Parts: sequence; structure tokens; C-alpha cells
Amino acid sequence: MNSLKWSDGLIPNPQNAYGTSGSPGVAFFNNKIYCARRARGQNDDTLWLGSFDGKAWSDDHVVPDIGTDGAPALAADNANGFLHCVRRGYGTTFPTNDHLGLWCASMNKNGTWAKDFRILQDDPNVNVSGDPTCIVFNDTLYCFYERAAFIPNPGGVPRIQATGEIWYVSCKSGVWKGAFHVANVGTSGAPALAVYNNVLYMVHEAISDGGWVWCSTFDGANWTTDKQICDRYNSPYGTSGRPALAVFQGNLYCAREGRGLSGYIWLGYTADGKTWNTDNLLPNDANAYGTTGTPSLVATDTALYCIREGRSNTGWVWCAVGTP
Repeated sequence: MNSLKWSDGLIPNPQNAYGTSGSPGVAFFNNKIYCARRARGQNDDTLWLGSFDGKAWSDDHVVPDIGTDGAPALAADNANGFLHCVRRGYGTTFPTNDHLGLWCASMNKNGTWAKDFRILQDDPNVNVSGDPTCIVFNDTLYCFYERAAFIPNPGGVPRIQATGEIWYVSCKSGVWKGAFHVANVGTSGAPALAVYNNVLYMVHEAISDGGWVWCSTFDGANWTTDKQICDRYNSPYGTSGRPALAVFQGNLYCAREGRGLSGYIWLGYTADGKTWNTDNLLPNDANAYGTTGTPSLVATDTALYCIREGRSNTGWVWCAVGTP
């Protein structure tokens, strides 16, 4: 059973909370937690960024010249000194596919951002349905997404259809490769990602909004067969949308909004990558923390952080902190 002690609150504080539209992107980079979000409110595609140094959250600020059409994803490459931010494109380029493209901007340790660019823009398979996810694994940046397809509409604007397929692209030493299809895996949205025991874990909601959590792993060359996550009593983990993953003190944690758009966070974990514990509301049944959509997880050496938009589309960022 999860023995972490939890506290919850608005960040930085109730009088001056960070705003968001949707799930934050989080990563631990250069000894700080970074939290990126699409601006609060409708029709605002600006990207906001704040950070936590272990003592206090920074002032929030707009990242210049970088926008997003949804929830951004962050990936820390601490070995090479870069924080990567991957998002779906934004703007008014429809019916072309620019706003379905996968975009990437990177920040160095000095806080300087490189020019934003579209990843493999000539590849028709790098069209994104929903929000992408990303991670650094084996010194390579991987970006995962559910592929979007254009459906012809004679005499009208083409329709966009989510394919239920997981695809990814990768970048090592500045060279992008892809797109690659993860065969025999169906999904509703992008997967959650974590490196655990030197293996990449990919956890996702079942295809067609099934409400159940599935998992496949990747060793850098091959994928394992996709399997439903169940506890030792064969009770399946449920979800509404994309799960979140993080490794803390030897355990792989999986957080999600409860099945059926419950508005509350569920948290389970595995201590060996195979057997999952009994799923529980966070922190307990009597005092469940609320969320709108996907919560985000990030860990430091001393704590596990669950960062998300508050329940009922408040537009404000909440952070739950779990410590031993």
C-alpha cells in the first residue's frame, strides 16, 4: 500500500496561482521542477512556464515566440543540458495540416530557447491528434502521439479523424528519425512515458475511450506485447484520458483521473515493473484530490509531485506533494 504522506495546494499560493488550460507539462531539469502550460482562458495559445527550486515556485512568465494548441509536454535531457518542449501546432492554418504538426523548442541551462520548429514536416504520418508526450531514453529524445488522418470531404473542408494508433519520432545528436508505428497497440490519445529499470514504459488508455489502462515496454529495439494493467487480485486500473507516470524511490507510479470523468485522482504503483498494487484514490477515499483531465507526475530525490488543473475546469494549477 502507498505509504507516502501527502499535502495539496495551489501553486505558488492561493493568492497568486498559476493559470492553465488543460494538463501541465512537467519535468525535473537542472535541479528544478519545470511546469509548462497553455494559457488560462479560451483563444489564448501562449505558453507559460514556472519552476520550483525545492524551496519556492518562481514567478510565472510567457515563453516568447512559442505557442501551443493544447497541453505541452516536457522532457529533460540533463546529460546534454536541454529541456525539450513538444506540442501540437497552433494558429489558423486549417485546412492545411500545419496546426496538426508536431513542434519542438528547447531551452538550455542558461534559460535560452532555440528557435521553434516543426518536426519532420514533410512526413504525412507526423500529424498529431490531441496532445503529444515526450521523454529522453538512451540519450535519445522520443515523441509519442496518436496519429491524425485527413478524411476527404468533396466540396467542403476535410475532416480530421483520430486513428487510434500510437506513432513516435526520435532525435539523437540532432538527427530526427520516424515516423514509427507501434504495431498491435490501440489507444485513445498519447501514452504516458517513463524509464524504469532501463526500460521505456508506455502506458495508455484503451482504444475508443475504453476507460482501462494498458502497458507495453520498449528496450530500444523491440516492444513487448501490450497488456492490461491489473492488480494482484486481477482488478483493472481505470482512467479517463491519458495516465501519468513517474519513478520515485524504486517504484513506478501511475496517476489518472478516475474512469467515467470522476474528477478525482487515482494512484497505483509497481515495485518490480510486473505486479501492480491495489489502486487507490489519492490520498485516500475520504479526502480524494480533484483534477480536470490528466494529472502530471514528476519526482525529485525527496518527493513525488502530482501537478494538474483543479477539478471542474478551474483554470488554476494545483500541486500535491508526496513524501516518505
